[in-house]
Amino acid sequence: MSRVFLIWAVTHSVKEVQSEDSVLLFVIAWTITEIIRYSFYTFSLLNHLPYLIKWARYTLFIVLYPMGVSGELLTIYAALPFVRQAGLYSISLPNKYN
Repeated sequence: MSRVFLIWAVTHSVKEVQSEDSVLLFVIAWTITEIIRYSFYTFSLLNHLPYLIKWARYTLFIVLYPMGVSGELLTIYAALPFVRQAGLYSISLPNKYN
């Protein structure tokens, strides 16, 4: 769900953050993670799991997890001023319904 939130609610909705380096950071981390994960699953199903894939699956998260989380948080932080200025995802009170 966090990936949906980051892609749709933050990056898609706030056009100004799409050129931030932090977006590139989390997209690269996600991409490498998925390549390793699905390679691991594929080779496991074929009963031929290379050591390098197994090693990458259980070791590279040490670098990729903080890299992805940092990119996500920096992107959200960069989007906050634009969200506040546009009133995105906000309901002003009082309004006609209360």
